Amino acid sequence: MAKSDELQRQTLRVLAEMGAPGKPLSARAAGERLDIGYNQIADMARGKAPAEKTLIKFAASIGESAADWLRYAGKHEFAKTLGATDSAAAPQEQQWLHLVARELAEVPPKRRVLLQRQIRALIRATAGPTDEEK
Repeated sequence: MAKSDELQRQTLRVLAEMGAPGKPLSARAAGERLDIGYNQIADMARGKAPAEKTLIKFAASIGESAADWLRYAGKHEFAKTLGATDSAAAPQEQQWLHLVARELAEVPPKRRVLLQRQIRALIRATAGPTDEEK
């Protein structure tokens, strides 16, 4: 399979964002955090596209569009089946969602279930109208 420079560039960007300043996260550490095989992440960092399922899981884990990641890997036809990217969402909202997804990925797996319940409860508690809106 041909090397995808865009897939390589985007993967290295994500590893740099997940790591410490000036020190990108290793494929092994990213694999542990995102619950994805580190060999697939290492291949992506070299520009080699993994299976569609892996790309979709990776994109979901980092809070980005699966269709975009499929396009980075050159899988344009498969990306079309997922639909267009979420261009309707504001860029600021997309950045916030990406940040939250990255932070959640750093939570140890044993604590994720509890954290997800707490987040859902917080969303339900704040979803109603505020006193100012009543």
